[in-house]
Amino acid sequence: MIWHKDALRLAPLPPQRLMDWLTGPQILSAELSKVYTKLSLERLSEGAEVILATEQAALLKLTPVQERYYVRSVFLIGNDTPVIFARTVIPEKTYQQYAENFASLGNQFIGLRLLHNKENVVRSAFEYAAVKAQNPLYQEAVRFGAENQAPILWARRSVFWMGGLPLLITELFLSALY
Repeated sequence: MIWHKDALRLAPLPPQRLMDWLTGPQILSAELSKVYTKLSLERLSEGAEVILATEQAALLKLTPVQERYYVRSVFLIGNDTPVIFARTVIPEKTYQQYAENFASLGNQFIGLRLLHNKENVVRSAFEYAAVKAQNPLYQEAVRFGAENQAPILWARRSVFWMGGLPLLITELFLSALY
């Protein structure tokens, strides 16, 4: 899987309807709530975890090697159907600094609750990838119950800096969205 800074470099290109989702909304949950009468978040896993190789590579550019990461995996569910699989990877130092905030998230959307419109938070540009069925990110979504997906899904990711400390959010767009 190759991450691109320009979504038009994806191969294959996603359908136009999905391209609008990938490149458009900064606050995905806010935009999804305009389309789905019922939007919720289902926590799938939360805690210290080994991270995926692509996540490690993205974070190694930004921070010293971390031995521990806190990972939060969720489905965003529109009208009772998972439409997004998201993973938030938080280096230990970031987690320790903001532990209370992360611990109190519950089933709230992290973007709306902690990241957007906050004075001390900066977001990087998006990166985009085509994700095939054999990819660990795809397999993780299926393992949690995102069955009957297209053979290729698309994802975006970005780094948020909270008070200068990073966390990585990857959003995998499931077939039901498009």
